[in-house]
Amino acid sequence: MPCISVQYNPDIGPLIQVAVLPASIGVDARAVPDDYQPKFYMALADTGASSTCISPKVVADLGLLPMGKMPVAGVHGSVPTNTYQFNVGIYFTQRAEASGIVSGQMFLAPVFGTEFVNAGTAFDVLLGRDVLCRGMMSLSFDGRFTLCL
Repeated sequence: MPCISVQYNPDIGPLIQVAVLPASIGVDARAVPDDYQPKFYMALADTGASSTCISPKVVADLGLLPMGKMPVAGVHGSVPTNTYQFNVGIYFTQRAEASGIVSGQMFLAPVFGTEFVNAGTAFDVLLGRDVLCRGMMSLSFDGRFTLCL
């Protein structure tokens, strides 16, 4: 089970870099163009979110079209929110060579998630329990976050 471990700021929460890919990319590796470069975004690991959410920036960058609306409950009540199909990729480095080439593997999770407004936040993805519960994570009091999938 590959793992990543990072320092985090308790005032913000654990942030990790994830790839967000359109639903059509990643389902069948043979359909991925050879020159395809995934787009990476900062994600907040949010155990309070039942599903992974993306910002309007991610929606625009990937040209995602809404699949419908779903009520999302928060501190201000329930609001109908656009939903999207996409894949979340977490890259686990296995080896870095002196030449700068890095090898590893990417964990891909298909997601049916919603859009969220991230005004002034340091992240564009809320990584929810739909992804986090596929593995194991820990937060320690010394500011260390570990995620294994």
